Amino acid sequence: MRALLAGLLLAASPAWAGGFVRIDAQRQSEARLGLFAPVSRTVAIAPSVRLSGRQAELDVGVTAEIGALYVTGWVGGGMRWEATQAFFGPGLALAFEAPPIPLYLESWTELRLFRPLGGLEDELWKQDLVLITVRNNLSTGAQFEPRYTFPGGLQTLYVGPRVNLGFGKDALGLFGGWDTQGNGFTARVTLLLRF
Repeated sequence: MRALLAGLLLAASPAWAGGFVRIDAQRQSEARLGLFAPVSRTVAIAPSVRLSGRQAELDVGVTAEIGALYVTGWVGGGMRWEATQAFFGPGLALAFEAPPIPLYLESWTELRLFRPLGGLEDELWKQDLVLITVRNNLSTGAQFEPRYTFPGGLQTLYVGPRVNLGFGKDALGLFGGWDTQGNGFTARVTLLLRF
């Protein structure tokens, strides 16, 4: 199920140099282009650029494979268009996969700091997936996606089903979730292409 690892997490040994394009289609669609530059058999430097109708961001990180655990940490910065606000901050992505156990776990955490650069609120976003592998190229389960602002507190918490489909080294993710904070339904299609 490695073909379904999202974003900056490695799909193969970090000794393989390459990259990815990730497109998240929803109300605020986003595209990300990333590269892998190996420094050892299990560690790679992973820069990426993210662009949406809302913001642009440049991140530089390190990704590593530690047994069945994939870890990517990064720092980055960017600009949010709507309020002309600059931000910076760290991020961490974790994935666990240990075949033949049919369980796949993935967690993303991003902290965007606006206040040190004159903004009004900082932001913490998380995305957690718990998936069961049904077939080699199909997994299904649940996704939880909270977003906090500081000092505002919990702003959204989307909860719903997630399906990942693998196509060789590429993947398609489908998510539909309700916000427990009253912001309604959201749907997202994630396309991940590796090169």
